[in-house]
Amino acid sequence: MLVLVEPCWRVIGPSNEVITCGIYRTDAGVEVRCGYSDEDLIRSQFAPHVEISQDIAAAWKRAAIDKGFAEV
Repeated sequence: MLVLVEPCWRVIGPSNEVITCGIYRTDAGVEVRCGYSDEDLIRSQFAPHVEISQDIAAAWKRAAIDKGFAEV
């Protein structure tokens, strides 16, 4: 089961493909997921609760912007 709890951000890079990040509730717990789609995952990380997930998502966004991605 994969249920979106909170959409976090969207960026676009040199490939012109949008990358999205969101916080999800899964059978295993709270997970931050980043990718081109739910099936095309780039990165994910479990967290003990939503507040920590928000911090993780914010750090990932900063890293993407620092690498030249633009916010959509």
